[in-house]
Amino acid sequence: MIADAIVAIPGNAPLPTLLAAIHRERLGHVARVVSVTRAPLADQLQRAGVPMQQSPSLAGIDRVLLIFAANMCDRGSRLLLNLGADRAWTVTRTGTWTEVDAKVAQTARPTTPSHHHVLSQPHIDIGVQQ
Repeated sequence: MIADAIVAIPGNAPLPTLLAAIHRERLGHVARVVSVTRAPLADQLQRAGVPMQQSPSLAGIDRVLLIFAANMCDRGSRLLLNLGADRAWTVTRTGTWTEVDAKVAQTARPTTPSHHHVLSQPHIDIGVQQ
């Protein structure tokens, strides 16, 4: 496993909404939807590099979101929970699965920084000479 990851169960949350938010948070290029239509979830996650020895049971789950987020795992998992994902875990390179508490996620400050800084510009009158 290259980096820490987020594994989230989208549940009834609309997948397009979750994916759009993931892309807005600049995590889209490291995210994927893993579905049981191809193979069992545990097998696919293990092939992707997620340690499965300490994983919770994923029986009955038809898809998960997998995001290799390194130092952005807390922010990404809270985002998904706030948008309606059922459960989310951060998974370390050593194989530790830690469930993110939905109650903590809802009370956490918004993490989206404002990048819209408007700097005041002095007015300079440039007269046209004739």
